[in-house]
Amino acid sequence: MLPLGRQAEWGLGGEEKQTLAPALELLDDGADLTTRKEFRGHATAGAILADPDGRILHIRHLALDRWLLSGRHLEASDAILGPIPPIQ
Repeated sequence: MLPLGRQAEWGLGGEEKQTLAPALELLDDGADLTTRKEFRGHATAGAILADPDGRILHIRHLALDRWLLSGRHLEASDAILGPIPPIQ
């Protein structure tokens, strides 16, 4: 498995590098993006949930006092952060 960060090792194209540069730089600096204590940036996952009428579900974030799309923080214990099995 490739170490996180290290843009050249991932073989990213120009646009991908530009988009991911802030997160990859944090990883290269040793940041743990799975902790909410990392205020420079941390990993989250989200989804857009729409009903047949096109209404979008938003959740009120209590700490930010803002309406956001549904999602959650990634945690260090999440299985997806482990090695990716080879494709058979």
